[in-house]
Order: sequence, then structure tokens, then C-alpha cells
Amino acid sequence: MKVKKLFVVLALVMLVFSIGLATASATSVIKTEKKDSGLTIESKGKVASYKVTWNANGGKIGTKKTKVTMVKKGSKIGKLASPKRSGYTFKGWYTKKSGGKKITKNTKPTKRVTYYAQWKKGTQSSSQGNTFQLKIWQGYDFKNKRVIDYGNKPDLVDMQFYFQQRPNGIYVYLGASKIHEFNSSPTNLKASQVEQWDDYTWAPSPGKYYAIRARDGSHYILHLLKYENQGKAHTYWKMTFDWKKISVSK
Repeated sequence: MKVKKLFVVLALVMLVFSIGLATASATSVIKTEKKDSGLTIESKGKVASYKVTWNANGGKIGTKKTKVTMVKKGSKIGKLASPKRSGYTFKGWYTKKSGGKKITKNTKPTKRVTYYAQWKKGTQSSSQGNTFQLKIWQGYDFKNKRVIDYGNKPDLVDMQFYFQQRPNGIYVYLGASKIHEFNSSPTNLKASQVEQWDDYTWAPSPGKYYAIRARDGSHYILHLLKYENQGKAHTYWKMTFDWKKISVSK
């Protein structure tokens, strides 16, 4: 009799164990499927974040053609990926390879999605057609439209091109009263934003835009068209900028 009861107990234990395995397996399948679909799942099965793929569409993001980030459900994308393409001007990120809707840092993904870089052949010029070139330790005076070798007097110019030698390498900078780097030409800038900017930005890159506040309080947008001879001694470095004056609201 005792043996019979023992078999019954063992059978019940095995049944409970089997049900537990089946449930765990099913849960595993569900989680795997959700993960593969570009969703991150929380413990209660709710979507935690969406997979966003940035497709450089002929360009590069760093050294790769694509980049993947995860954006929390209900959140804005925030910082956008920064692609480059030799001989092209970056127009922005869009929902399609051509056409489609332009996305911004305020876009909120609602599913797994791919965004595509769109490009314009050649470099972009400002409507005023103003350009200048700087070598290292030179700066630009916007009011008088002239390049100046400012030496140890950076207050002679509105922006400076300089570098610092550090133990771990050379750091290249653009300096101004206020300066900030953008992936595309900024619009609707406010004075309160400008006040938050630094007086320098480092590692300038072709295709980037730089908004600055000049010595007299006026504001300008610069587009870095070329950065030549980076592989040579610093005396050969040369940057070519296109610029225009802008208004900043209060």
C-alpha cells in the first residue's frame, strides 16, 4: 500500500514538473520572438523599447554602413546618428531612402523602424556665398571679412582654429565667444540656447555646421566644407568654411 502511495506522489511530482517546463518553454519562445522582432520585453510582457536602425544609404556612420540603437517606448529619439559621405552634403534622416518624412530628435518611434540618410551631390553653399579658409592659429573677423593670424591675441577675431598637444595625442579645436556643432543647419535658435554653449568645440569634421556668437553679439552659421592635409604636419592643415549671418530670438 505504501509503495502504491509512493508511486502516486511521484507521478504527481512529475506532472507538475512537466507543466512547469512547458510553461517556461512557451514563455521562452514568446520572449525570443519578441526580441527578434526588435522589441525588448519587460517581465510582465510589456514592450520596453524599440529597435532603431540607422542606414547611411551610401555613406558611413563611423566605419559602418548601419548603426542600431534602442529607444524606450514613448520616448523621443534624442541624439541622431552622424553619417558622412565624401562629395555629398547630408540632408537629414528620413523614413525612406528617397522621399518619405524627415525625422528629428523629437521623433517617437512606435515600432521597430529603419531610418535612411539622404544626400545631396556636392557641398552646400550659403545663400550669401561667403567663404574663407583658415590655417592653424588663424581666425576670422566677420565684420571686416578677413582672415587674421591672431597669435596670442584671440580677441582680434570672432573664431579661432587651434590645437593642443596632450600626452595621448593632438586635439583640434574651433573657438569663439559661444560655439556649438550641429549635424545640419540649425533653425529657430534662441538666446537662452546660445548661453548654454561652450567657447570651443573639438574634432571639427567636414559636413558639420557650427553656430557661433561673434564678439559684437551677432550670430553666424558656418558650414565646414573641407578639412585638408590632416595627415601632414599641422602647418599644412587647412579648413574651408561657408557662412551666413543669422538672427537669434530672445
